[in-house]
Amino acid sequence: MDGDGALGITGIADATEIGRGGFGVVYRATEIELDRVVAVKILGGRLDQRARDRFDRERRAMGALSGHPNIVTIYRSGFTDEEEPYLIMEFLADGSVADRLEQRGPLDWTTVVSYGIELCGAIETAHRAGVLHRDIKPGNILLSDLGTPKVGDFGIARLQGAPETRSAVITASVAHAAPEVVSGTRPDERSDIYSMVSTLYELMTGSPAFSRPDDESLVPLLAR
Repeated sequence: MDGDGALGITGIADATEIGRGGFGVVYRATEIELDRVVAVKILGGRLDQRARDRFDRERRAMGALSGHPNIVTIYRSGFTDEEEPYLIMEFLADGSVADRLEQRGPLDWTTVVSYGIELCGAIETAHRAGVLHRDIKPGNILLSDLGTPKVGDFGIARLQGAPETRSAVITASVAHAAPEVVSGTRPDERSDIYSMVSTLYELMTGSPAFSRPDDESLVPLLAR
């Protein structure tokens, strides 16, 4: 992955994989022109023309949100040499609150309240701009060097696959998905609010509201 064409993205070099999930692969890399460390997210698979058009609309909307202090900043986006969509974002070395939960356990309630105020402001800003997050969870709440919580992966759930989120397809992480999303109903702003509250609950208690340590599958969680 040496040189100007690393990852098939002009101007990106020294890429190292740091994360992998259902919606793509994240790399730590160097943006050559500005000599800065960035996070590069490559969404798996190629998009048909209608999905590419949706990606164009969604990335512009996500870019417009980047000025909010509690939303991860997107520097640029496009398609790799392999025609896979990508996002280049600020790199947050402290990782996510999910990482913090795993390393240190539940957060103090005063910290959770402080995070909640900032994060809900970010979600409200997104909703006013007509953008749903669709996958709020501890792993998508990142921490800046100063400890500021920032929401990442706006709109990513809707970018995958068909141009519209299909009924009966759950794109959000199940543990924090609203009941209507689990049942296959199209999500709206209330679904994001549910997921945010569910996320804050986990930060305070250490586990999702309807999850149990002895669950052997997702079935009991869905039933609850």
